[in-house]
Amino acid sequence: MNDERLRTLDMMLATAEGRRELELVWAVARAARPRRASWQRFAVAASLILVVGTSALWMIRERGKDVDVARSGDSPISLVAPVGLVSPPKARHFAWRPTARAERYQLVVVDTTGAELYATETHDTTLALPDSVRLAPGRTYLWWVQATLADHSTVTAVTQRLIVGPR
Repeated sequence: MNDERLRTLDMMLATAEGRRELELVWAVARAARPRRASWQRFAVAASLILVVGTSALWMIRERGKDVDVARSGDSPISLVAPVGLVSPPKARHFAWRPTARAERYQLVVVDTTGAELYATETHDTTLALPDSVRLAPGRTYLWWVQATLADHSTVTAVTQRLIVGPR
């Protein structure tokens, strides 16, 4: 079952259409989260998983071919820092390696519930969070970068975990 889930996720991430579907699912989940009761969040999440899974299976059947997908070690964008447990000052500074033909990058930082803390576009490969964004010591956050290429396609890094250490 896990292999099937990985194949489904790989298929979704392998195409621009699939990534757009996942972005739509994330947007719906973020929009629905604050107004829902706790049990309703699980119902929304289950529904979204069903939609993504059904869409992926449909795409697999329609294409009828295998796709070579980058795994975590072969992320299309190499995220440099912060990764793992880091001190609070270092947790505010993000860096990644440039991607060939990238015109701009979008950095997204979310908490473990999926709530977006910060998102912005830049042409650079480093970025410091503004003072208005607070990362709490002892909390875990997730972050990724999406590059928009010269041909207007996008590539997305494998999500990294960031744990803010004590002060």
